[in-house]
Amino acid sequence: MHWVAIAFLGAGCATSPSGGVPPIRLRILTYNIRHGEGLDGQVDLGRVAEAILHASPDLVALQEVDRRTKRSGGVDQAAELGRLTRMNSAFGKAIAHSDGEYGLAVLSRWPIERAQTFLLPTDPKNERRAVLVIEARPPGAREPLVFISTHLSHETVADRQTQVEAIDRLLGGRDPLLRILGGDLNEVPGGPALKKLEANWTSATASGPMFTFPAKEPKKQIDFVLFRPTGRLRVVEARVLEEETASDHRPLLVVVETSD
Repeated sequence: MHWVAIAFLGAGCATSPSGGVPPIRLRILTYNIRHGEGLDGQVDLGRVAEAILHASPDLVALQEVDRRTKRSGGVDQAAELGRLTRMNSAFGKAIAHSDGEYGLAVLSRWPIERAQTFLLPTDPKNERRAVLVIEARPPGAREPLVFISTHLSHETVADRQTQVEAIDRLLGGRDPLLRILGGDLNEVPGGPALKKLEANWTSATASGPMFTFPAKEPKKQIDFVLFRPTGRLRVVEARVLEEETASDHRPLLVVVETSD
């Protein structure tokens, strides 16, 4: 199955002095929130929301999100984070957990026009993984862009590779449609699954690793923002936020700008 995305053209907005469409700047955050459980063992979505608000993102890819589980007090965490940050939210279930659901979420500054969750191939012995795909329309864009949150397997390289292949099948195609993916890929730069993904996606942190895990003293990067096709976006800024208590990961912020 393929996600049928819509062209992100920017037509219909004011033109630049040269006669072209002015660039659109996007602030993208990816954050594994560990169901809001901080390093002190307390579940506190307020801290997570504060970290998100500090970054002033347009789009946020979240992983390890609970929905009405016992361990999180029955809270719909995607909806609650949307309320706390005053952003639109969508949730994508990966598995049933603790009498509720567990998986992915997306927050968007703009209305979410479409959202769909797809399960990824996973060895039956391992935790089921998924991808959440949404469309949202930035100001100045004639059509929505496609934004994706995912969390790849931590158990085996083989799982991660088949999951990357599935993402490419789902969101592939040799066309100019803009797609931005954020997630915990459970792989460091140069890893085989990430290399496979980078055959068709551009990493926003390709210039060097940005350590996101573990939160207290990060020693490796396993959280990434990637986009396709090559040449549609220019990376303006990429940095890891100085948040070390709200989760066991630190948030990664990437600022990109359209180049056409």
